[in-house]
Amino acid sequence: MSVFRRLSLLTAATAAVVGMNAAAGDVAVNDLDKVSGWILDPAKSAQLKVDEAGTIEAKGQLIFFSRDFINIDPGKKYRLSGQFRSTPGTKGDRFFFGFQPFDARRKPIQPEMIGMVSGTDTELAAPCEPADKMIKVVDASMWLTGNKYCVAFNIDAAGTDLPNRTLSSTGIKALKAAGSSYEVELDKPCGVSSAAGTKIRLHQTGNTFIYPAAEYAEVPTAWQEFSGIINPEAASGSPRDAWWKGTKTCRIIILANYGQGTAETALQAKNIKLEELE
Repeated sequence: MSVFRRLSLLTAATAAVVGMNAAAGDVAVNDLDKVSGWILDPAKSAQLKVDEAGTIEAKGQLIFFSRDFINIDPGKKYRLSGQFRSTPGTKGDRFFFGFQPFDARRKPIQPEMIGMVSGTDTELAAPCEPADKMIKVVDASMWLTGNKYCVAFNIDAAGTDLPNRTLSSTGIKALKAAGSSYEVELDKPCGVSSAAGTKIRLHQTGNTFIYPAAEYAEVPTAWQEFSGIINPEAASGSPRDAWWKGTKTCRIIILANYGQGTAETALQAKNIKLEELE
């Protein structure tokens, strides 16, 4: 017997296999061999086609997601795979192949929500309001400046607040010791109202999505399988080979032609599947 249990299949006719192994309420990922099985910007719908054999073709720069959500077990390991090539007669380009993660309520998980920076837990030294661009914290000695950092509020030292959705605007301009506390200057208004004594930490952004199978990979001229293992849930951060903290469902995502992205570039894909490793 195979060590794999397939979770998403390419046709509705075989999708019942998913349902037999899924918990009540799970949604099978159907029709990945049809245009209707994918969602994308309606203004770019003409750039995505699927032929009678189920081969997907994406022209120009395009991002598209599986229509259905996939319920996953964050404690288990999975394998994502698919075959890709550039459309014969077109220029080759680069692409990404992976997942968009969601929590149990199907809210997207962004990298800054789980990107805690170790050793930066502290608390507000004074209240802050949404319009504030300067906030006062007890200890920012381990904090960093830059456009990828933000402040997470109402944290828990054990990380049970992740994914944390109470975040300041992104971008920390300057840090300054001011007596018994620190002043944190933000690039933009904070956007959060919080009382003095609120537990906070520094967070950072990262990749927008999870890319275990292909990350800015060069598209081959002949069919080639791209695959990747995604491991059980990471405690924090946005790794490319593990479920992000809080992930309960996901969508498969393809970012096509993200090198040149011209009208002359075209990506083809087929046999896309996700398997649970038992």
